[in-house]
Amino acid sequence: MNFVVPVKIPLEKLHWHVAEKAQVEVWVFRDDTVHPFVSGNKWRKLFRHLHNLENLKNTGWSSAGGMWSNHLLAMAEISRCFQIPTRFFIRGMDTPSRFVNFFKSAGIDCVPVSRRDFTEFHQPEYIPENILGQWIGEGGGGRDGVEQVVESLSSASIPEGFDLVLLGCGTGTTLAGFSEAWGDVVSVEGVSALKIPHDDWEKMLKKITASRPKVHVDEALPAFGKLSAQNMEWIKGFFLETQLLLDPVYTWKVFYFLEKQIKAGYLPNKKILVIHTGGLPGWLGRENLWNKNFGMSLPNEINTI
Repeated sequence: MNFVVPVKIPLEKLHWHVAEKAQVEVWVFRDDTVHPFVSGNKWRKLFRHLHNLENLKNTGWSSAGGMWSNHLLAMAEISRCFQIPTRFFIRGMDTPSRFVNFFKSAGIDCVPVSRRDFTEFHQPEYIPENILGQWIGEGGGGRDGVEQVVESLSSASIPEGFDLVLLGCGTGTTLAGFSEAWGDVVSVEGVSALKIPHDDWEKMLKKITASRPKVHVDEALPAFGKLSAQNMEWIKGFFLETQLLLDPVYTWKVFYFLEKQIKAGYLPNKKILVIHTGGLPGWLGRENLWNKNFGMSLPNEINTI
């Protein structure tokens, strides 16, 4: 399935007893449906590059991330589809990864980086010496990523009648982009995937945007990328009721937080839009957890790597 920049994103009303009992209307912006591997915020943070593919075919591009990076997966699929020379700097590579196997099968040059040395890549201004072509920062983050998210939303009409837009956030790039694009019309807020203080979020956002979207940090949620048996049970129950599969890092935390807010009575009669930012292939790195808790195969569209 070749990637095509989407014209319109589906907007679906969620039938969820938690919301309906409280007379709260919840809708989902289905960015996760764009493409199995280039979904959610991943294609948005690469938006400008997707309109410059001919140049990329000549120059190539490079980026960095972990062995299960959805950002690298999106770039790899675009590279495979459009024959773009690509180099990835990958943290670890010390255990098997279906993502890395896919990268190599797509002809991507994979450069292993030790976990200690990879800390340099977290700095927005850092660019390694031996890159290939254009450099895309880790996760597609930073000010450039924000501008590309804004551009990706420029032709989309802002959904009307909503009181609140919620989305998961890790670097704040996508949150900042939605806030700059839609923030004058509707409140755009994030739910942190990281267990860091609010002050740290303020510092991170100040570096990439003049907007100041609110970020909710739920201390009861697990650390980044971690899932307990109780978390898995909640994700499974949500899926069985709504048939909406959530990724294991970001969007499940948004709905978990939203459930607590609704049950506490903080959102009476509100109309809320949740941005599903994709990331479903992340379940491939948690196959044991999936098999143990879901008792069914991974979705075919993401199980083809």
